[in-house]
Amino acid sequence: KLEAKWAKYLRFLQENGHILSWQYESHRFLFEGVTRGPYSYLPDFLVFEKVDEAVWQECKGELDSQSASKFQRMAEQYPQDEIELVMQRIPKKGNAANRLDRIQRKQWVRRVIDASKIFRQVKGLI
Repeated sequence: KLEAKWAKYLRFLQENGHILSWQYESHRFLFEGVTRGPYSYLPDFLVFEKVDEAVWQECKGELDSQSASKFQRMAEQYPQDEIELVMQRIPKKGNAANRLDRIQRKQWVRRVIDASKIFRQVKGLI
């Protein structure tokens, strides 16, 4: 559901000239030398902000340990590919909040986006 709403938001941004284009699940990254955990990663969106400038976006309702592992492996094996984490809501406590804090401290993602705030701002427009 979050992915579908985010796709509508990206379409809105594209129609209003804020981004050039976007693609859904367009590339799978394979992790080399992995013996446990996730062996690959398929980001939700590739967003072209400007010519020759793109960023991957991953939508998450819940932030589990497998997702954190994927972000870590992406940062280690594909450092040129930046990821933005789109959260349905930013967790304030518990394991998910601890994972998010670690992801941000280690700079495994370029930024974390609070989708609930954006959806409130564009309510009625998308």
